Amino acid sequence: MNSQDARHSVSVAGVITDNDGRALLFQRRENHQWEPPGGVLAPGETIHDGLCREIREETGLDVEPVNLTGIYKNMTRAVIALVFRCKITGGDLAVTDEVAAFRWATAADVADLADEAYAIRVLDAQSGDRPPAVRHHDGAHLIPPAPSADRRPTRRVPLSDKAIRIGRTPDNDLAVADLDVSRQHAEVRKSPTGSYEITDLGSHNGTFVNGKRVSCATLTDQDTISIGHSTFRLAEGELWQFADDDRQTRAH
Repeated sequence: MNSQDARHSVSVAGVITDNDGRALLFQRRENHQWEPPGGVLAPGETIHDGLCREIREETGLDVEPVNLTGIYKNMTRAVIALVFRCKITGGDLAVTDEVAAFRWATAADVADLADEAYAIRVLDAQSGDRPPAVRHHDGAHLIPPAPSADRRPTRRVPLSDKAIRIGRTPDNDLAVADLDVSRQHAEVRKSPTGSYEITDLGSHNGTFVNGKRVSCATLTDQDTISIGHSTFRLAEGELWQFADDDRQTRAH
């Protein structure tokens, strides 16, 4: 690999929220996509200066960065994005040749309007005072973290003919206290052939099997299931869960 191939581009983006916790999104004229404002850092430009410049150019607003909320890498284009929560210090919203519209969006609005790779940046910033997220994506969808083969499971749930529903709320069979997990996220069910299948229940951040986002998939003991910050595997007639150390889970 030569030095040209090894280069990465660095971009910045700001999540600006109002008093109701809604985030400012803008719609690009070229592709009609909704995103938080931001862009590529210029050579010799500091991170905060570039962030304020890009937001001013795209929205007409003057802002002050509050804190870093996430670091995101586009694995297909070698672009690293630094995302900050920001507060408005002046200016007025104004459309431009590049901006078609603005919208103050709730978390639910963000999930509906923006591609997953951009929506998660806003959702991370809206999640309160948490350590900055570190995520990877392909330009549109998140890429889940690779599982660690030598880790011991944090939870072992026996498999039976009864379906196991996984989600964030306590009414699930396997409740996962993770904001990246939907209220009712996925379900593992035994098929008529005796194998097990996983079905995504319309989750926002997706259900992944061996790194590929799926709506429904047949599982084997060799498969790795990724939901939020947890990894699952079938083993010894059980569903094994491997969760991040700072995530707590509850089985019912």
